[in-house]
Amino acid sequence: MMLPFRLYNKRERWGLTWVGWVALLCILIGIPTALIPQVHGFLALEQRVTGDVLVVESWLPDFTMPGAVEEFGRHGYRWLVLTGIPILHDGHLSAFKNYAEVTGARLETLGFDKEKLVEIEVSDVEKDRTYQSAIAIKKWLSSNRINSRGVNIYTLDTHSRRSRLLFKKALGDDFAVGVIPARDIRYDATQWWKTSNGFRRVVDELIA
Repeated sequence: MMLPFRLYNKRERWGLTWVGWVALLCILIGIPTALIPQVHGFLALEQRVTGDVLVVESWLPDFTMPGAVEEFGRHGYRWLVLTGIPILHDGHLSAFKNYAEVTGARLETLGFDKEKLVEIEVSDVEKDRTYQSAIAIKKWLSSNRINSRGVNIYTLDTHSRRSRLLFKKALGDDFAVGVIPARDIRYDATQWWKTSNGFRRVVDELIA
């Protein structure tokens, strides 16, 4: 007896052979392996513009400070601007109000001219500190009627692309924004994935 409907059907299906699976596996492993060494270079953007203002992020480690002084002297800036959050806890930094002052003192020990330093305190926020720093600098530029239309940011290498992106967003189209990456000597940039310091730094910045 024939039923008026079917309980099953038959379809043709395409599938991978063992050779196909091997080829797919090679692609899935090979592409990331080829791209991993390029990630650090992607983050560590270097793009200098002509301008009078050099911004140095105050959280940078001490070993980057000589590079900031050299950058300022070599490219004819008029101001070196620091931004930093308040220091909320007592301790060996209690003589300073914020981290911009701490970094300013570090620069002065390297012989930097204090008259060319600008220290700006930024409110302590949970996130978007770089963006808030950029907003503070924009207010300083406006309130002091600084005519410079070019700002360069000196920051840690893997942070440079993000810093430039956020500064461009904050400063708008009226300002050209460049970035100078300071090399992080705590790991080998060409093999960053082999050390915990390098891995954390690159992955954190890539996600951010």
